[in-house]
Amino acid sequence: MLSDMTESSERRYYNGSGKIINLHVESMLVQCTVHEIPLLRKHMKHQWLLWNSINFRYCIQSCARQFQRNSCNAVYFEAEEKTCLHLLLNASEALYEYSESKKESVHFIEKCVEVAEQQEYQQESAINHIQPDETSISSLSRPRSSTTHNVREQELDFFHYVAAENVEERYVKLYEFFEVCKVQLLNISIIRNAFAIEIPRRIYSLNRCLHICRWHTSCMAILFSQLHHQCKTIFKGRSSYPILVYAHEMVVALKKCFKDRPDERKWNPKPLVYYFTETQEICAAEIYTQKNLTSWEVMAIDKDVSNFQVCLLKCILNDQCSAINYFLTKECYLIKPAKENYIFVVKDNSVFAEVLYCESGTLIDVIRQK
Repeated sequence: MLSDMTESSERRYYNGSGKIINLHVESMLVQCTVHEIPLLRKHMKHQWLLWNSINFRYCIQSCARQFQRNSCNAVYFEAEEKTCLHLLLNASEALYEYSESKKESVHFIEKCVEVAEQQEYQQESAINHIQPDETSISSLSRPRSSTTHNVREQELDFFHYVAAENVEERYVKLYEFFEVCKVQLLNISIIRNAFAIEIPRRIYSLNRCLHICRWHTSCMAILFSQLHHQCKTIFKGRSSYPILVYAHEMVVALKKCFKDRPDERKWNPKPLVYYFTETQEICAAEIYTQKNLTSWEVMAIDKDVSNFQVCLLKCILNDQCSAINYFLTKECYLIKPAKENYIFVVKDNSVFAEVLYCESGTLIDVIRQK
């Protein structure tokens, strides 16, 4: 464990070991002093941005652009998958080494100064000298598929070996992407060949945590704690330090995602969130604005249903129901998925809503989310 090494290892200051590199930042030529320091687990608490970079130069140059704004002062570049992680480290501590291990490293910018354009520097040799060894760091990310359905393929060794009885497959709706995603709930206590980044704010929903992961092309899974409202995104990367999974955490791996009627849903408003005391669950429903909808059919009709929320609860309590159509006349249509050639017409003076997810929670959680 990295944390176990902090007390026993000798601290060493990187005095004068920085490499001088020249970078073009906006309209200026700047000269930056960059140090290669060991990657520590605590650095992952200071992540700022993750993106795809064509090479190390673009990665460090992008960070240097944010350096003056105090938004980035270090990068972790994964050469094989060309992924750049921006970090904002404690400058007074960053130049101290706590480990002799050089397997993984961060490039820390100590300072940047503007220089004259005509000055000559050994820029390329400096860049090449500090370029991370591509053979020493494995894939931090996996590419998205270019297929229409945007399938995400996961490498088999990411979670080492997981017995079939410890894997539960489900489908989740990620409404911001208009996608249905196949996920795996993994009953494991350790994750190898990866590192975790904790989201620096409270996350009250597993679905929201999955959304955060989906925004990053290199995120392969999440660790979610409903107890502590904590979301950690998991990225692939060769590491000697496995991620421990605690009893209050869920491990959910993203497998494949498919587009789900984006043209019909692109004008829908932000989902409504309700708390149901009957089930002690927080549920989200997406209201549709379009009238002609595909792949839905009526499974039951209830009359004299007092309001929209009661109609929604009836759907939630029915395993086959995925949507409702509620009328001002207090009729409640329970709707189930159908084949693509089925057309459902939403009548005037009625509301069509799809159930996106239901998760255990409290009314306080709903209030805090807003």
